[in-house]
Amino acid sequence: GDLGRHDEALVIKREIYRKSRAALGDTHEETIILAINLSTSLAHANGSEAITLLRKTLPDTQRGLGDRHDFTFRVVGLFAEVVAQSATSREEVVEADALVEKYIQIVCQVLGRGHPLTQNFLLTSASLRSRLESFPA
Repeated sequence: GDLGRHDEALVIKREIYRKSRAALGDTHEETIILAINLSTSLAHANGSEAITLLRKTLPDTQRGLGDRHDFTFRVVGLFAEVVAQSATSREEVVEADALVEKYIQIVCQVLGRGHPLTQNFLLTSASLRSRLESFPA
């Protein structure tokens, strides 16, 4: 069935990502694109693994490409979306919310308030706040 194919694809994506890290390094644009792709696939299969990978990828992206790069915005946005969907602790949600709040300012400066990515960050922020209510304070 389809499920086996998804697992196969994950194995292949993990391997390509691993090879890119070894050959190009963690901060290389290609490695970051592969991390984003792998995280997107993982988000559907294993949210906690996606969160772990994105948490590792963010500092690499910031170091390699800077805080104002589109890929940095994608990593932050994806991290926050996955946390909103599959967080296992209040702390994860608080961490993602603080990150999104920081980046909403930067994304607004770089892309403008009306940009779809800015709007997506605002929606994700609302999702995180809503998710926060599902955890006891």
